[in-house]
Amino acid sequence: MNLTGTYRIDDAWSITAVAGWRNFDSLEVFDADGTQAWYLEFAEDARGEQLSFEGRVNYSSDTVRAFFGANYFWETGFQRVPFSSEEGIFLQCAARLIPGLACINNNTGVVEAAQATAILTGGAFTRLPYAAELFRNSATIDTFSVFGDLTIIPVPRLEFNIGGRWLTENRFSGISTNIPNPVITIPGALPPGPLIAGGINTGGQVLSAEGSFNAFLPRANILYRVTDNVNLYATYSRGRRSPVVQVNAGRVAGVLTPAVRVFPAEIVDNYEAGVKGSFGKLNFSLGAYIMKYRDFQISVPQQGAPALIVNADATNKGIEAELSATLSDNLSLFANGSYIDARVNNDPRFGNFAGDRFRLQPEWQGAIGGTLRVPVGDSIELFATPTVTHRSSLFFELPNNPVTSQGPVTLANLRAGVRDRDAKWEIIGFATNLFNEEYLMDGGNTGGAFGIPTFIRGLPRLFGVEAVVRW
Repeated sequence: MNLTGTYRIDDAWSITAVAGWRNFDSLEVFDADGTQAWYLEFAEDARGEQLSFEGRVNYSSDTVRAFFGANYFWETGFQRVPFSSEEGIFLQCAARLIPGLACINNNTGVVEAAQATAILTGGAFTRLPYAAELFRNSATIDTFSVFGDLTIIPVPRLEFNIGGRWLTENRFSGISTNIPNPVITIPGALPPGPLIAGGINTGGQVLSAEGSFNAFLPRANILYRVTDNVNLYATYSRGRRSPVVQVNAGRVAGVLTPAVRVFPAEIVDNYEAGVKGSFGKLNFSLGAYIMKYRDFQISVPQQGAPALIVNADATNKGIEAELSATLSDNLSLFANGSYIDARVNNDPRFGNFAGDRFRLQPEWQGAIGGTLRVPVGDSIELFATPTVTHRSSLFFELPNNPVTSQGPVTLANLRAGVRDRDAKWEIIGFATNLFNEEYLMDGGNTGGAFGIPTFIRGLPRLFGVEAVVRW
């Protein structure tokens, strides 16, 4: 729910107030191993509530535009991850405790590991359901900020803009777990402990910590109107992802104690310059940018020791271009493309992440297409809009893994039909992925952490018909 009010004092001054409230409740249950075995069944239960209030004063004249104000934001919420499995299936699929017994028979699809519980317990049990709450993260955040923005127009074709936001925030974090030990244990081979190792069971007890932080986020822009149809611009801005107060469960002298680590804010400094304009029926834009990204967290494996969490840096450089043309009343074309070199900096401190590309980020991507309209009489027209999209290869994980990657993909799409020239009705046929290209949208996922990456295929060819009536 959102409420916005504006009061205009005079032609130059006005006041704006904004209030917002949001509540969400989301539950997703998914099969992380991607098989018919009762092996890795997870869920994500997330709930939260947010409140925000903002007031600002606005000023506008022929040579100056400005606004300043303050904002308050509050949020509370939690995220819990339940886990479900069958003990024998989990142990056999994960550790192959029983020689010769497969997790799943590749030929028949039978879950042979379903026999493991009876074998491992000597027939005392045939099935042992296991349920745990791997973790429950909770947080309460309140942020107060003041902001301002000033644009000066010294001459009609030139604008200078500078602005910024100062903020202070308090962050409260909590964690709890409920991870029981399984029934099945094997002396000397499988000592008592949770099925998924690595966490300490708090038995539902919440461990917490808090922290306070401040930041200033500046921005600046220059706009120069070379002609009435061509603009040059340059911008700088800083973005921030707030610090993280991370709480894990630990023990000191056998006593359950919060293990707290504060990760610094992630900072992005973005620089961009470009040109936008039009020449008759031709519109174009060209921009180049560089982003300096620092202090994002990565986990670097250490031989014989737990992974080391370090703050990494990255540099993203890119160019984007767009072109559209109206060749006639019945034909228009467009094309766009971009290049981006988005990588973790090649620094030995970043281990096997050094120099790797970010996930789901192709170096090259683009699209071309157009719309053709053919009048049929005075009241009806035929139309067609074909498009072709292309993207270069990409990785699905960091560190980059060729197994979880996708090569270049080119897709063709088409929308065509007939309609009333006054747009009162239309009948449209459409086809996406016209040539039924096979490709992957994602790979690795939760199953990858257990050595069995799952893959999400791209949509196959889809086609259909739409009918639209407007009145």
